[in-house]
Amino acid sequence: MKVVGWVLVGLLAIAGVLTLDPAVVGLSELTPVLQAISMRGLLALGAGALGVLLLVIALLARKTAGKGRRLLVVGVLALLVGAGHVGVLIERGTSAGEPFGVAPDGAIDVLTVNTLGARGGVGELVTMVDALEPDVIALQETPAEDAERLAAGVGGEYQVFTATTGPQPVQATALLISVELGAYTQREAPATRFGGVWAAPVDGGGPDLLSVHPVPPVPGNVPTWRAELAAITGLCTRVPGVVLAGDFNATVDHAALRDSRCLDGSIDTGGHATWPAARSPLLGTPIDHVLMDPGAWEPMASRVLEAPGSSDHRAVLVRIVPVS
Repeated sequence: MKVVGWVLVGLLAIAGVLTLDPAVVGLSELTPVLQAISMRGLLALGAGALGVLLLVIALLARKTAGKGRRLLVVGVLALLVGAGHVGVLIERGTSAGEPFGVAPDGAIDVLTVNTLGARGGVGELVTMVDALEPDVIALQETPAEDAERLAAGVGGEYQVFTATTGPQPVQATALLISVELGAYTQREAPATRFGGVWAAPVDGGGPDLLSVHPVPPVPGNVPTWRAELAAITGLCTRVPGVVLAGDFNATVDHAALRDSRCLDGSIDTGGHATWPAARSPLLGTPIDHVLMDPGAWEPMASRVLEAPGSSDHRAVLVRIVPVS
């Protein structure tokens, strides 16, 4: 029985270590691992609490030498795993970022917001856009009429592109591009259940831009989620200079993002959760991103902003510059 007990300890140790990077063994897109790895803050909290509990039990069971030692080892391992998750969050950055300075020549500011059907109206979003003056605005769960209202209400002038796959706001996606970037035309985006928008420069001078929103990986949707993410992130290989922005319903720990050619735009903000907005940014999940072709662009700065209106997502702003 002692051997079996230590074997179980070894298996628990391996499982704990694998939670730090499940994509290494191909588990990052399998239920329930894909859902768990989305919430590193909660994993850290849970592992830490488990470690403390097991250490207390081990001390109480110290008269039973074998059992007490095993519980002690598992408790220490749980604390180390929790510390590992905290370390990843710290390395990626838990700051919300600082206001950007003057943009250098060639820089493009990209804002992405899931507006939850523009709940609460577009007034707060207009205020946000006027304050930030982004060159590109990717909107998810935003009906076309609300995207048009936003464009009409802000001080800058934007070209508006929209797409929808049905009557519900969740099925509507929009993309606003400043006229200062030149004329754009809409192309057919990769087919996704919630719709996507792809705009390409008319003269070929600027980047191809997309607003995307793959389905969430809830039970029954996981195969579709995998397929949609693969189609979207594959554009970083197939379309030179492409920039993708949106609610990806995935983090950089999921293989579709982690192993793709796409470069995530977060700079010291990658551990700051964007959903749900009502929860602490350390206990949510960072699923809203600006991704780019690293052969053409690199991120210069990023911010995570509190949700406009009644959205359940925080907004993400990234400044990208051409690769020198």
